[in-house]
Amino acid sequence: MKPRQKIDPATITDMAELQRLLEPTGGKGIRVDRDDLIASMKYRIKGQDPAITQMANRVFAGYAKQERRQPVATFMLVGPPGTGKTESAKALAEYLFKSEKDLVTLSCADFKNPGEAMTKLIGSGAAYKGSEQGGMLTRPMFGKKQRVVLFDEIEKANPEIYDVFLTMLQDGYVKEQGNGKAADFTHAVVILTSNLDHEKCGEIAAAFEDPEARTRAYKEHFNARGFARPEILDRIPDVVYFAPLATEVMAEVAVQKLIRLVQDYHMVPNRIEPLAAFKLIEAIQGSGIRMLEQTATARLGNDLAHLANDRVERIDIVYREGRLQAVAAAA
Repeated sequence: MKPRQKIDPATITDMAELQRLLEPTGGKGIRVDRDDLIASMKYRIKGQDPAITQMANRVFAGYAKQERRQPVATFMLVGPPGTGKTESAKALAEYLFKSEKDLVTLSCADFKNPGEAMTKLIGSGAAYKGSEQGGMLTRPMFGKKQRVVLFDEIEKANPEIYDVFLTMLQDGYVKEQGNGKAADFTHAVVILTSNLDHEKCGEIAAAFEDPEARTRAYKEHFNARGFARPEILDRIPDVVYFAPLATEVMAEVAVQKLIRLVQDYHMVPNRIEPLAAFKLIEAIQGSGIRMLEQTATARLGNDLAHLANDRVERIDIVYREGRLQAVAAAA
């Protein structure tokens, strides 16, 4: 059988071409080893094994499809802040595409103003100044279709942006306003995160062991809450819960963040005192993973910069004189 001609969605300007775009596209190009994906994500995201397995199963199945009309996978990640939801998007991009640069992050707090939200996402109309610049959602997809697309903290966005999900999640494309070109999402993984009602989400997670039953319960709750129109939630196959992290998991993450921070200065982490990791966790007062990295940088950055300038190679992270310190490792 003669292979179908490849379609560049950036050239789509009329409905005839759009119909051709809606023909299923193949899943060739990326092959996912499910077990390897799970192991890779668990290395970066601690304490969320059920969530990681649920996501990996869907991504594995999505990329195995030879005909696809929708994104590879679509997830709504719920649960308390600082539990690894955003990090999971980064981990997926790193695993699938070998670089976090292929993650398109849309902070939904930037799309809260009515009228401006959709313009930022998909560009302004042709008659308006700046229409050639396109949208923050559509324009990156013209350059490369294989991406992870993250809508971070979706509850902070103006509800008008939910309209983009109608065609993106159902038909695999979004049209840019200024030129009518269609961005192709059939090679992308789409992730929405939300901290909304995370205590109730925890109750639902405890009540339903089966992921499909749990997803239905989440949707019923969010429908009753008026969070999004039912036709939007219906287009999200998986709602995934990220649980609060136990203290021992936070300690493991703290060590991981400290190791990465030292490596960012091109030095080798030799030893991290358990007390130093504990004091870092204590400093963030339950704020979650995101604050671990910020706090570690704030408290150790000056020490690390001096050591790097002095060409020190091996570093110990210790707690001395009432503060976190980075010191040269003993020879």
